[in-house]
Amino acid sequence: MQQAVASWDTARSFPMTQVLQRYRGEQEVDQATVDLHEQELKRYLFLCANYPEERWPMLRTIDELWHTFLLFTKDYQQFCTSLGRQFIHHEPFIDGADLGSVLQDYRRFLERYRSHFGEPPAAIWPDHLHQDGDCSSCGSGCSGGGCSGIGCGTSCGSSCR
Repeated sequence: MQQAVASWDTARSFPMTQVLQRYRGEQEVDQATVDLHEQELKRYLFLCANYPEERWPMLRTIDELWHTFLLFTKDYQQFCTSLGRQFIHHEPFIDGADLGSVLQDYRRFLERYRSHFGEPPAAIWPDHLHQDGDCSSCGSGCSGGGCSGIGCGTSCGSSCR
């Protein structure tokens, strides 16, 4: 495993008070959900900072918090800098994305996630994404709502660069 450039403690402890207040109000979610989403966004961005050569899909569940964080440009820039990156770019997927490649990238992301943090929460990072719309094997790892895009119960929203 590659030695981490950025410190997880730095990412984990970065204050996002205003970002989280806005997110909670806009998304109308409880504090436990906000806390989970904050942790998972920070883990995702930590991995993006430490593996800048990778391109990993972001699922919409956490992508909404990333969008809110990006609105607080000074805080977001400071967070990226604290992770040793000038800026972690948000690149939305557009129609016509190579879904096979996205699925491969997502599997690689899950491997890196597991090597740093253990098993990811299935409601946020499901183990199976589907590009054919068949959710029959999704099981309890889904966040509900059937399949859309390539996700079970969610779809890819963007990636980091």
